Amino acid sequence: MGTLTAAISQVGKGASKAKDLTDAEAAEAMRCILSGQADPFELGAFLVAMRIKEESVAELTAFVRVAGDYLEPVPGPAAALTVPAYAGKRQTFPALLAAACVLAACGVPVGIHGHARPVDRMSLADAVAALGGNPDASPEAAARDLERAGVAYLGVERFCPVMHRMLELRQRMGLRSCFHTMGRLVNPFRAPALMVGLSHERTFDKFAQAGHALGYTRILSFRGLEGEAEANPLVDSEGTMLHSDGSAGSFPLLPKALGLAGGSRTTIHVDSPAAGAAMVRAVLIGEGPEVAVAVTLLTAACGLVAAGRAADLFQALPRCRAALEDGTAAERLKTWVGQ
Repeated sequence: MGTLTAAISQVGKGASKAKDLTDAEAAEAMRCILSGQADPFELGAFLVAMRIKEESVAELTAFVRVAGDYLEPVPGPAAALTVPAYAGKRQTFPALLAAACVLAACGVPVGIHGHARPVDRMSLADAVAALGGNPDASPEAAARDLERAGVAYLGVERFCPVMHRMLELRQRMGLRSCFHTMGRLVNPFRAPALMVGLSHERTFDKFAQAGHALGYTRILSFRGLEGEAEANPLVDSEGTMLHSDGSAGSFPLLPKALGLAGGSRTTIHVDSPAAGAAMVRAVLIGEGPEVAVAVTLLTAACGLVAAGRAADLFQALPRCRAALEDGTAAERLKTWVGQ
């Protein structure tokens, strides 16, 4: 009997008969995988079975806790906010990078982490490289970026190579796995607050519950552009906010009520990392399309609230706009990438 056989027998019995793993069982299964002890056939069976069943809150929490034993955290002071970027982009520009510079200018150090090779998509690492930054920064280099500029990017391949290898299996399996979910909850920057973009509203509460169990004091989750943590300024939507007392509630994103300009999503479409980087720079120097500015401002305002630095979006938005208009956000980018 293989090391994952017992776990597979529980989670792989189909939608109606599959059973969730206990905390201890989930931790044991994940430790087996991350330590390299899992048989490749069993690993594939386990990942597919979990994909069909979907992770429970307890399983997800146990998985991420074990993954924490296998990652190399960023040294030095913790970031105020961490933002995972694992979905990648097919169409729209990487607004998260512009928003992170705005947040840094507002005094909120932001640590972004992600996967350099999402399937059939441009990664945030590609955009960082196009801006002149270092997408292959080590945890030590990311710490220096965070201290100097208030914003840093760290690839999962640098802080947790074994998780990177698990994410790479999507290229062969054709399916996302529990590691794509875990990637949005690991915390190499040791930040107390998390802002996360998700594709499905039904997962918001799961993230809030798991995040609270993992020690985050505040989490803002919403349906982001293309699955990333970028708020859509063209439609009203609703996310979920986990507060420091462990309570979770709805978080309305109402761009029209906030006075943000409407427009067409096509104006923020880009077809290459270079074009995405150019739009980030244009936004930060006041020359970007109105919709690009609106995405940046709304995302940054969400970050301020998520980090506990503003009570609501109405309070946060003017501060973000000031950081954009007075040039301090552009200076943060310059400090970060050295150009």
